[in-house]
Amino acid sequence: MSADRGSDAFRALARRRGPVVGALTDELALERARTPDPPERWAPAVAGRLGLPRAAALGPASFYADLATARGRRHVRVCSGTGCFAATGGRHVGDVERELGVAAGDA
Repeated sequence: MSADRGSDAFRALARRRGPVVGALTDELALERARTPDPPERWAPAVAGRLGLPRAAALGPASFYADLATARGRRHVRVCSGTGCFAATGGRHVGDVERELGVAAGDA
């Protein structure tokens, strides 16, 4: 398959299954909003409901940050880059965790 037609498995699946693959991201986002569990617990069921292979949902659900991490009432992102680390001596993530009462990556 030529590179200009898209040779990755997800694009091939989309060509074979059509609109149902387009609905996949919407369904993944809805399921993510319902549960704090990691994607490996809920994404395969989403794929099954749509008649897709388990990996079709688990891949995107574990790759995209908005799907991979649990979301609470508020979604807070904290910079963990070198500049932010250097500016605060690495204390800023812990400071935010203490203020919000939740550990990074939790909901």
